[in-house]
Amino acid sequence: MEKMSSPENSEKDLRSKAVEALKNNAEGAKELFLEWRLLREAEVEILGKEKGAIRLLIESADIFAEAGMIGEAMENLYDAHIYASQMHDTELISEIERKTGDIENGA
Repeated sequence: MEKMSSPENSEKDLRSKAVEALKNNAEGAKELFLEWRLLREAEVEILGKEKGAIRLLIESADIFAEAGMIGEAMENLYDAHIYASQMHDTELISEIERKTGDIENGA
């Protein structure tokens, strides 16, 4: 009997494929990333537009950092920091600052 993949597994598979494609500058990398992003946008609606958008920027930064695209990762974290600051969300601000430090230190 064939197992059906859960949405979480398909999101993780797509994320892994996007990271690998971006790392290797493979054809279709941008499309894989955008497909992953579309899957995740459903969470934006669940968390609320602002907080969900910030979470999506943070997760995008993680993908870019894993793929070695540090500039893109930092841009996403910068944007996330601006939005979190406007919301006065200290928890998200702390998370963003920690991730920024990790990326700057090569962690």
